[in-house]
Amino acid sequence: MLHHTFERTCPFRRLDMLVGLPSIGSRGLLAQLLLVGALLLLVGLVPLRNLLAQENDLRAPVSQEISYMRDIEPILESYCFDCHGYGESEGGLTLDSYPSEEARLADPSTWLAVLKNVRADVMPPDGAERPSADQERLLATWIKTQVFRTDPEMPDPGHVTLHRLNRLEYRNTIRELMGVDYDTSVEFPPDDSGDGFDNNADALSISPLLTEKYLLAAADIVDRAVPKVSRVVSSLTIDPTRFGAAAKRGWSFDEPATASTTFQTAQRADYRLTIPFDIRSSFNFNDSRASVTFRLDGEPFFEKPYQWNPNQSGLARFATELSEGEHTLQVVVTPKKKASKELDGKPIAIDDGTFVRLALQPILVEGPLDRSRWNVPSNYHRFFPRTEPPSDWFEQNRYAREVLTDFCGRAFRRPVDDGFLNRLLSLAGFGQAPRVGTPVDANEDSFELKIARAMTAALASPRFLFRIEQPAPDSTDRFPLVDEYALASRLSYLLWSSMPDNQLFELARDGQLRANLPREISRMLADERSSAFIDNFVGQWLQTRDVETVSIDALAALGLREEYDQIRDYLRTVPDGFSRPGDEVEQRQKDAYQRYRELRRYRDALDQRSRVDMGRQTRAFFAYVIREDRSLLELLDADYEFLNDRLAKHYGITPADSAGTRLDGDLRKVSLPAESPYGGVLTQGTFLLVTSNPTRTSPVKRGLFILDNILGTPAPPAPAEVPELEAAAETQEHAKTTLRDLLEIHRREALCQSCHARFDPLGLAFENFTAIGTWRNTENGAAVDASGQLISGEPFRDVQELKSILVGSRRLDFYRCLSERLLSYAIGRSLSFGDELSLDRIVEELEANGGRASTLIRGVIASSAFQRMRVASGDVASTR
Repeated sequence: MLHHTFERTCPFRRLDMLVGLPSIGSRGLLAQLLLVGALLLLVGLVPLRNLLAQENDLRAPVSQEISYMRDIEPILESYCFDCHGYGESEGGLTLDSYPSEEARLADPSTWLAVLKNVRADVMPPDGAERPSADQERLLATWIKTQVFRTDPEMPDPGHVTLHRLNRLEYRNTIRELMGVDYDTSVEFPPDDSGDGFDNNADALSISPLLTEKYLLAAADIVDRAVPKVSRVVSSLTIDPTRFGAAAKRGWSFDEPATASTTFQTAQRADYRLTIPFDIRSSFNFNDSRASVTFRLDGEPFFEKPYQWNPNQSGLARFATELSEGEHTLQVVVTPKKKASKELDGKPIAIDDGTFVRLALQPILVEGPLDRSRWNVPSNYHRFFPRTEPPSDWFEQNRYAREVLTDFCGRAFRRPVDDGFLNRLLSLAGFGQAPRVGTPVDANEDSFELKIARAMTAALASPRFLFRIEQPAPDSTDRFPLVDEYALASRLSYLLWSSMPDNQLFELARDGQLRANLPREISRMLADERSSAFIDNFVGQWLQTRDVETVSIDALAALGLREEYDQIRDYLRTVPDGFSRPGDEVEQRQKDAYQRYRELRRYRDALDQRSRVDMGRQTRAFFAYVIREDRSLLELLDADYEFLNDRLAKHYGITPADSAGTRLDGDLRKVSLPAESPYGGVLTQGTFLLVTSNPTRTSPVKRGLFILDNILGTPAPPAPAEVPELEAAAETQEHAKTTLRDLLEIHRREALCQSCHARFDPLGLAFENFTAIGTWRNTENGAAVDASGQLISGEPFRDVQELKSILVGSRRLDFYRCLSERLLSYAIGRSLSFGDELSLDRIVEELEANGGRASTLIRGVIASSAFQRMRVASGDVASTR
């Protein structure tokens, strides 16, 4: 189906007639690239058709071990129907109105909400009688096995859309494959996100604009990376500034000038000097003329007169034999006529703003010129294993197949098939010789240029741009394991955001990657490339990517904006200087200046360096927990932080282990005083800034963030008719009202109360932290009240007690939420109902192993969603 749709819509559907392309050059480049890309798109779709089997019903059979009428309805009657049955529908939810068993089982979204609320102790509400642990377990099992139809022995891995490399993955892959750092943030449009991550395959669409960008990028990257010849003459570039400071502006034709520099040659041989230069002239005429001379070791090899010309350039080229050692290159400007006028019969120079100058461009020294002494180009052996291609046509074609087999295997992250390779060779201009021993035509494009053409086509192919996966050939399960090449790619793009390295490729080729997974995971996390996982996962889960750009007015956030504006406006009226000594006006001015300087320090407290450090702090904290295999609960509450001088000063923290010594500019782990409210990502500037409004804190945003990203129990969106809290906060009537009081007013609306009861206490617990992450004890003159009670019933007095609750009674919620986030990031799709069983197993392992970071990562990698795939095109459990 996919193939037929492509054929109907692709304007290049007759490209099967193509057998090759002319050599890549500047003329017609875009047209050639479009042809290359379109052909490879067509070729690249062939394996996709093979992967798409006929539609099958992959759902697990409904388990008959648990009866709804016998086992489940009594539980719901006892604990749920008072609000969600017998005609009641709190929150719009009714559980006893399904017309049939089929209708009940066909509503997984409702039962997922039931599962989440019961598991998080949100329902039944605090104070109401709760089902026993066995009853909750029975309800959860029924939902997962009968409503979600999950087979415990073989969970459905879910449907993953064909996964395009996002901008960062493309950049990292190109860097590893080609040795070129291609700035995709400039060259490509931004990627869309799905469920908070920009590697979600469903969001990674490909537009005509992006297709064109890929085609142009492929040509540019190959042109920069791949040598087009097997030998190049050695060269040295001399920067004009080596001739002295005057070289920057150029030597005037009005004054004689001589400048020189030296260069070294390694051996006696023939060399060639190429000296490009410009004659820079003013727009208006200047009648100065001069002779330009270049000398090598005192002997002139170029001399020519020049005069005013608004647009003139020159080129001095000289070839000669040079001995080994140091040589002197000299430039001489000899004026022939100097612009002047006479005064009292004597010539005088007149500066009328016109000029003529000599300006050098970078000078090239090439040699030895004897080809037998030329060198292999830099980067040559990255792509070509031999020093030179064979001269025999047959051998050269065989060598081309060898080179492209290796390159395409790495570029496509799996071995390339012969059919694709034959088309690629034909496209590049390779063909069979009439007989063995026929020499290569000297007038043909170079071997390297042909290979470069094929590589350009390969980088424009879906096999490179998409992560195409295949099932393991020996897997007979209903949901087969992905083959080891696909597993290697899943691992590398999870932990490195890049292609597999040679070790992963070799293990996959030998069928030994699964057998060595624990060792490889440890190796990959220890590799510096795992910083991509830290940056990208944390950057999106905790939104550290936004901390550098989020709009925050530091003065307004600290309640100092009005005072600052008043003093600034007053000082603008003050004349330069002060009044007479002892005058009251002078003292008022001095006081105003002093206070203005103090307020400017507050204004600059949140400068760009501090924002960058905050993002680094969060990433360093997460990296420490992951790489040191610490408990994940330390992400929420810890007795240490990562600080430098600037951050310690900003937060007002004196590290317990610093003994009064200064920290340096680099972040390092320090112990916190016992009474410190800091420690963990929720008290770092990153979280506090991205969950604030531009001029004040936002308990609503902070509470919702914790529900979404820490506890995994998001609140439903607010009804459209509910008034905005933040609008009320900006009115004059409530300008001096605390946010706690504003929220109390807001909750008087019946529609607001149920949702705000979930997130208000969480957000208000952080009201001691300003919008810029500093500590405060009062808000608008009133003491900050950070106490509250979670909807699940746990009371707390301040942020320290809330953090204790999060790592105590609510730790399983955090384990599950973080597992959901990481699993979604790892597999590149939104989670489906069938993933609940995999998440259960990860959470159980985390609880049994003290929340160790390695347990989470290994659990995600061991999950069915990561290890297996569907081989049919139909969805089973829709995305939740």
